[in-house]
Amino acid sequence: MAHLSVRHQHPLIGFIHTITFRIPLYHGEIFRAVYHNGSRDVVFCARHNGVSHLANSFKHLFKGHHNFPDRTLFNTFWYCEVYCFPLRHRKIFVYLYACPLFFVRSFSGFCIHCRHLLTVCEQSRRAHHKGFQNMEMGLLILKAYLLFVMGVMLLYTLRHFLFTLNRSFGQQRISCHDILDSDLPNISVLVPMHNEEKTVAHILNRLTSVDYPLDRIEIIPINDHSADKTGEILDHYAARYPQIKPLHRRSGERGKPIGLNDALRIANGEFIIIFDADYLPPRGILRDMAICFKDPEVGALMGRVIPDNSFKNLLTRLLDLERSGGYQVDQQARFNLKLIPQYGGTVAGFRKEPVMALGGFNPAILAEDTELTFKLFINGWKVVYANRIECYEEAPERWDVRARQIRRWARGHTQVMFSYIVPLIKTPHLSLTEKIDGLFLLFVYTTSPILLLGICDSLVLFFLGEMQILASVLVFLFLTSLNTFGNFAPFYQVGMASVIDGATNRLRLLPFLLFNFFINMWYVSFGFVEAIIDLITRRKSVWDKTERFRSKGQSV
Repeated sequence: MAHLSVRHQHPLIGFIHTITFRIPLYHGEIFRAVYHNGSRDVVFCARHNGVSHLANSFKHLFKGHHNFPDRTLFNTFWYCEVYCFPLRHRKIFVYLYACPLFFVRSFSGFCIHCRHLLTVCEQSRRAHHKGFQNMEMGLLILKAYLLFVMGVMLLYTLRHFLFTLNRSFGQQRISCHDILDSDLPNISVLVPMHNEEKTVAHILNRLTSVDYPLDRIEIIPINDHSADKTGEILDHYAARYPQIKPLHRRSGERGKPIGLNDALRIANGEFIIIFDADYLPPRGILRDMAICFKDPEVGALMGRVIPDNSFKNLLTRLLDLERSGGYQVDQQARFNLKLIPQYGGTVAGFRKEPVMALGGFNPAILAEDTELTFKLFINGWKVVYANRIECYEEAPERWDVRARQIRRWARGHTQVMFSYIVPLIKTPHLSLTEKIDGLFLLFVYTTSPILLLGICDSLVLFFLGEMQILASVLVFLFLTSLNTFGNFAPFYQVGMASVIDGATNRLRLLPFLLFNFFINMWYVSFGFVEAIIDLITRRKSVWDKTERFRSKGQSV
């Protein structure tokens, strides 16, 4: 509202009438004033884009229109000073001191006209005020979310930094694989397969030559609706090796969890060992894995995965870096600190009896390994990580194949998060630190969509003029450096793993992890959204097999 005051006698120049207006404006709001003289209106408009900018705009407008066209009432020279005072960050009050110097013909007439000197479109101003109140609320939400993103990234950074320090200077735990014992248990080796004619011979040749008593091992390749020659190759090996007992699944739904459930029903082993079809197990790996179950608290076991084709191209080399940081440092540190090392679903094993008692694998969840991890921990079992039990895999050699793989991982992991967050918090079998680490593990694939939205948030704030460019760049560098290559470990974990492995030359590839970072962030976000859609619509998940690149005649 405009406030009018009139002063009388000035000692030097006679009558001075000072009209004071106090008008609240918000950033971006347009100030509109109408000088009315009886014959026509003179309209002044200015936008609040800053205190000094608004003041200069008013001074310019008043100087440009200091004389009224109708001089029948009075002859006037206008002198105007504008003062703008900030209020509560974005709102300001505009004070206009307008001093008309004149010879009075009719003081009462002047007062009548003076009331019409400045008319603000009140309804329009109120509408703008409401709109900009909403805009201020939106800006507040954007800024609060940006702080939330930085907080989340900082927590994960501290976690990974703690793991790196532990792996560097802490006491290292080892599993039971160094124990020598001739009393080996009966085991069943399960190998899920779908159209694996390129790899089936390689893994079966390795498994038939392992150092393990033949009377205590059975190998069950799971032929899951293969349309190529996988079934024929399996039958050929089964005729030559009595320990190979293929399971041909030609009806029902396809998927790794469903196939594993069917194989568990016919498996005779006390302990189950699982390899994916593209893996190349060493000769002594089964003995080392079976020994770990001598500990009665161990419900599952996880070994280390190493890419066999890391020399192929840039992608496979980057995945080799990712694997080294994720296993050599991250998994081992969690095992050292007695937190929650993750059962990975391959180069892995578990006790058959408790898994069957807990219902086996959920066919609706794509990440059956993550589900089993939390299912065992919540029910009082432990998962151990054996860093020296190493097995070689075939890493994806094309970016699109890698993208589909991590998209499936993110979707399945998020499905587990929705299902097990409450049981994890409520379980009496875990300590507070284990529960905290379990929450970090459950939410790890949410960091990518959170970070992606945070980058978009910072761009919006920047173009609205709500962030300095230096702050924007620093925030962007801060966020990207914290989650440098997706959802495993920051660059210092990769560096430490390379030092421990004695492969420091691959550290030259660290700058190229930026490509992997953006690929992971984008497709993990897709997988996260798909998991939310699964939760809302109750749709069924379809297993997406990773494409193989090894040729049938290739030596391994």
